[in-house]
Amino acid sequence: MSSVLPSWNLKDLLRHPTKGFQQIQTELESKVTSLEEQRSCLSSGISSQNFQRLLKQIEDIAESMNILGAYAFLWVAESTKNQTARAFEHQVQNRLAQFSPRLLFVDLWWQSLTTKQARRLSLGARSEERRVGKEC
Repeated sequence: MSSVLPSWNLKDLLRHPTKGFQQIQTELESKVTSLEEQRSCLSSGISSQNFQRLLKQIEDIAESMNILGAYAFLWVAESTKNQTARAFEHQVQNRLAQFSPRLLFVDLWWQSLTTKQARRLSLGARSEERRVGKEC
């Protein structure tokens, strides 16, 4: 007796793989470039507001990267024999691998902070998040 697994609707992630990939790839390039341009602003004395903006940019980048990765993975998982899906997954993995090293400077900067400096920024970002959340 064979059971048929239900397939999922990937259109919530991307309406069309090729067009969606191109759009998100273009947006990612812009977002990553913008983040790279702020590299000189990264110091232990960065303001909580600027740090909060930096975190928001990183979250946006991570979300876009996760959407592409999830779509590619789930499409292949639907049918591992689907060569179009496998080619798309390979293309996505290659492109995401190109973005990752460009973001490494943020992690290295964060690791260079003392515990006291990191705590100040974390607490400041949380209080800024709560303040902004109350305004909405």
